[in-house]
Amino acid sequence: MGPIGPYLILAAGTWITWEYLVFRGLRLPAATVEEPPRLDAQDEEIVSNILALPGIRVRDSMVPIEALIAVETGTDLETVRQTFIRSGFSKLPVYHGSRDRIVGVVLAYDLFKQPESLAAITRPVRLVSGSRRSHDLLADFRSQGHSMAIVVDRTGKAEGLVTIEDLLEEVVGDIRDEHDDIQP
Repeated sequence: MGPIGPYLILAAGTWITWEYLVFRGLRLPAATVEEPPRLDAQDEEIVSNILALPGIRVRDSMVPIEALIAVETGTDLETVRQTFIRSGFSKLPVYHGSRDRIVGVVLAYDLFKQPESLAAITRPVRLVSGSRRSHDLLADFRSQGHSMAIVVDRTGKAEGLVTIEDLLEEVVGDIRDEHDDIQP
């Protein structure tokens, strides 16, 4: 391809061809090089996952409704507190009647405000379609400062929950934190 070389290095350290950028219609800042570096297996997997992300739907990344730890509207605050302690989560979905009717989210932090009821600290929750592209939701999470959404079907019933961590794990693999069981 001449003296400028066929490969580009993007800001994140990803190596890619001009042809891919043209095919995808992307306009990204890049520097040209002659030869791409050799990547180890982990880096290759991450690059592959980045390129595959536009094809992944939110439904593919979510935690299904059946696996959610949630509290029902009207639950007393001591039970909510105990649910936070047992789960280790900082946010819990709040449902009304059945688990597929998520009406909000409660933050553990709000329990420090000495609320009178769960209703007093239940916040609105973002609803997203399961067919939405994961990379679009990830961009929204980043730009709007959100970290969680309820995934709904065409009728508005909750199918699951997706977090920014779930979406990032599509790229980098499993993210272990202090609440995960450590296995040798």
